Amino acid sequence: HLAMLVAEDLDLDMAGAQDHLFEIAFAVAEGGFGLAAAFEHLLGQLVGAVESFRDMSLVAELRRELKGQYTVEDIISKNPKMQEILEEAPLMHDYLGEGSRAHFDELRRLLDRLDLAYTVNPRLVRGLDYYSHAVFEWITDALGAQGTVCAGGRYDGLVEIQGGRPWPGVGFAMGLERLVELMRQSGEPGPEVPHLYLVMAGSGTVEDGLAIAERLRQDVPGLRIQSNLGGGSFKAQFKRADRSGASLAVVLGEDELRSGRVTVKRLREQAEQEQVEVDSLAGWLQSWLHEKEPRNGAAC
Repeated sequence: HLAMLVAEDLDLDMAGAQDHLFEIAFAVAEGGFGLAAAFEHLLGQLVGAVESFRDMSLVAELRRELKGQYTVEDIISKNPKMQEILEEAPLMHDYLGEGSRAHFDELRRLLDRLDLAYTVNPRLVRGLDYYSHAVFEWITDALGAQGTVCAGGRYDGLVEIQGGRPWPGVGFAMGLERLVELMRQSGEPGPEVPHLYLVMAGSGTVEDGLAIAERLRQDVPGLRIQSNLGGGSFKAQFKRADRSGASLAVVLGEDELRSGRVTVKRLREQAEQEQVEVDSLAGWLQSWLHEKEPRNGAAC
């Protein structure tokens, strides 16, 4: 879910993710801070923090890094002494520009709206030099010491750095064996075909639609939902819905948003589309699932 929100157009649904914890932080990069001067100011503050610790070997090490091709992981070292220093060092979040802070606040607002548990970790250490805006880790305590399941972030400037034209991007690495183990603990994975495809078009519909989808996942166990997060007209979205193999399309447009209803359209049978109150949608879908899968219930 967090990768989906960071990407803005990536549909990612990880079963059981709400049972684990996301850590997010703001990337330490020129694009993230908005101004190179702000980044240099922070580095100066870090040097000052090390000097105040009066460990000249660490000071010399840090100064060597600052003169060459350094990475943030070099600066925010895992050395215990450096960690002690950083407890008193300035926080990256204090140096965000206006636009960068607005972007990060919007991400947090969406996570809060979806009721996804997360923690802001200002000392999250990753290879951050090419990242911009948010970075994240999805961690769990269900796998012992191997706690990080998925981690990544945005890197809007990476293609341009490599000589291409400006192009937004997001990426993450996932421990496949860790994900498989979590899935085993949660039960065998079900079929990939979604029950419903969520069509969203118009101002404010994506934000409300994501909240509706998250609520349905909680209220209707086993319900498989695919959300359209790539924009496009209703016609284009219905084509995607058909290709997804979903049995239902749940439509949220500006009219539905104003009325507090959604339009439910059956994609695999001839039937009239229905208007359903948002507050009654979970019950409607539970009844539909019971009719569709009477022997297996809503299990996936």
